[in-house]
Amino acid sequence: MLKMTGRGFIRTGIAATIILFLNIGLSAKEEQSFFFVVLADPQIGFFEKNLSVEKDSELFKKAVNSINKLRPAFVVICGDMINDARPGKIRELQLETFYSILKEIDKKIPVYLAPGNHELTLSPKPEQLDWYRKTFGKDYYKFCVNNWQFIVINTSLIPPKFVEAETIAQKEWLKKTLESSPENLKNKTIVFQHLPFFLKDSSEADDYYNIPLCYRKEYLDILKSNGVRCVIAGHYHRCSEGKDGELQMVTCGPAGKPAYKARSGIMVVYISEDKDIFHRFFPYEDIPQNITLKAFTELKND
Repeated sequence: MLKMTGRGFIRTGIAATIILFLNIGLSAKEEQSFFFVVLADPQIGFFEKNLSVEKDSELFKKAVNSINKLRPAFVVICGDMINDARPGKIRELQLETFYSILKEIDKKIPVYLAPGNHELTLSPKPEQLDWYRKTFGKDYYKFCVNNWQFIVINTSLIPPKFVEAETIAQKEWLKKTLESSPENLKNKTIVFQHLPFFLKDSSEADDYYNIPLCYRKEYLDILKSNGVRCVIAGHYHRCSEGKDGELQMVTCGPAGKPAYKARSGIMVVYISEDKDIFHRFFPYEDIPQNITLKAFTELKND
């Protein structure tokens, strides 16, 4: 099995909507643009309520095949890799299925995971955090690509019910990381997580699909005061977006089972040489053969 670290896969024997980046263009200026893929909620086992992994696997394989064809700079999975993290045979089957498909991504394409509530619940206990870190790797970390900074955070830590020290540690790490960012990364940061801070409005009422207001404002203030441009999340199994000042909140549709009348697919995020950010969710049936700026020019987000 493969284990995920903050920088990619490491082999460990038997052992979280996609984002895609690609160098494109013919001129030196064009080569500064890139794109990446975001996957959210492949959630192996969800379709048949843990009785089967067949349908989930079929969709996840479509995502992996698309990634290999598009050749992104990297991929981020915004949580809910599996459906049931309770110890037992069901969890082991879902993990084995997830990793057996994930490892088919070309090894030249880095993959980064963010923890979801189906790995950790919404209020994890210390033993659940330990299991996640042993199974998937770090639950919050940063990486840089093409002079852009990308940060993964663990939204299951934001309500500090059972792990207050871990909650404080992540928040302090986030503040320190952003405040100490080099000048060339200012206003060039994107955050990935599982739960959205909000779906459409930063002052919307508390809901299963957002982070409670009593924590939300503090985190949004940290991000905005440090020039974070965009937050990308999953969890909703549909697409949504909103803004809080200049900060964009994008919720990616599902790689796995959709909610209501949504469709399954991947999200492509394109960053231009002018530091503009574009995104588009492509249902599997509509994924293009290659990614060009033309697919986004009418969908500019910044």
